[in-house]
Amino acid sequence: PWLHYNKRIIKLYTTPKIDYLDFKTKKVKGTIFLDENSHSKTIDEYNFELFTKHRIYYFRLYEKSSNFWVNTINQTIKTFANSKMK
Repeated sequence: PWLHYNKRIIKLYTTPKIDYLDFKTKKVKGTIFLDENSHSKTIDEYNFELFTKHRIYYFRLYEKSSNFWVNTINQTIKTFANSKMK
């Protein structure tokens, strides 16, 4: 399959959601809403996937490792899901 990557900045919130911003203008280009069924998975050192109920997102990184983002996203989702159970 053909994949197109746009250079973006991502911001992860504890709500949990991810905003992705245009790299140059810093304007929000979109939001990915996460729930307890969402999860991310490492592909390799610089790539990971994010699975939501609506689609799969592919990320290519220029800084940090994919394991950092996968662990951080999955932990944020887990913390949010656990807080809903209380």
